[in-house]
Amino acid sequence: VKEQQQDKRRRADAAYEEGLALYNQKELARARQRWTDALDIDPGFTKATVMLENTQAEFNKQLANQVAADDFESREAAAVDKM
Repeated sequence: VKEQQQDKRRRADAAYEEGLALYNQKELARARQRWTDALDIDPGFTKATVMLENTQAEFNKQLANQVAADDFESREAAAVDKM
């Protein structure tokens, strides 16, 4: 049982660390997924919970910027088609 718990903790730690690396690369969606994976493995993993909470506003802003950029590109393409 102790060995299973240690394996679980190692997998959760690995997912958390991967999330940090992705966060540092500004890959917020992927980072948040890895922290969610860590919590799926170990629901009591406080550091993963904190990172998810701390990056929520930043993630929402990044998502809104992407939606705005996609909308601009589609409007721009439609305008070019009308020329």
